[in-house]
Amino acid sequence: MGYGEITASKALALHFLCGVGLAAGYGIARLGCDLSLVADPARTLRLLLVVEGPIIIGIYGRVRRDCEHCSYSKAVARGLLGLPIGALLNAFGAIVLGAPVGLNFILCRYWLSTIYWSCLMSLFTVSNL
Repeated sequence: MGYGEITASKALALHFLCGVGLAAGYGIARLGCDLSLVADPARTLRLLLVVEGPIIIGIYGRVRRDCEHCSYSKAVARGLLGLPIGALLNAFGAIVLGAPVGLNFILCRYWLSTIYWSCLMSLFTVSNL
């Protein structure tokens, strides 16, 4: 194997574990907390972010490109640093494409949903690089 390559079975296992984490987070939201993406999107997305974030950052921290020069803790720190940066870029793209933004109470609810959505999408975007 070359530098930074993983086998197809390991890649399949990584994506499977991330999918299981997402399904577990959604199951906890639906069954444990009685949340749905339609009724309360901000709380549901926050719960998905809390459940899925450590799973994705931890799993992809294990599969780093240069194991000799980059420790696991350094890879996790890079993932934690990349999360808000990617979320900022995703939120900017969502706002450009028409996500509602405002300071009054009604639009503040949408703003929280946009923030949590962009953080969750940042997890999925950075993990696949």
